[in-house]
Amino acid sequence: MLASLQASGENGEAALEMLKDKTGLWLLGAPEKGIDGRAWNFNKPLFGSAEGEELVRMANAHPDIPIVLDAIYSGVDEEYSDGLLLAGKKR
Repeated sequence: MLASLQASGENGEAALEMLKDKTGLWLLGAPEKGIDGRAWNFNKPLFGSAEGEELVRMANAHPDIPIVLDAIYSGVDEEYSDGLLLAGKKR
């Protein structure tokens, strides 16, 4: 959800502020872009993506909203790396 908001080109901070009282949880995955540069998938792991740190910062701006990692992982190492990124730790 946050990646979709970020990819839309809207003012992310203003939209995030508007949504915070209406959101029950964040689905967090990085966008994957096609050859035309537009996002077509939002289930890429956060770690290693250009948008990962910004998406984590946006999600952590409202710690009362639970976060669900919504990425397709090729193994536990990718999932672990996303968990570290979410916790603010470097790998």
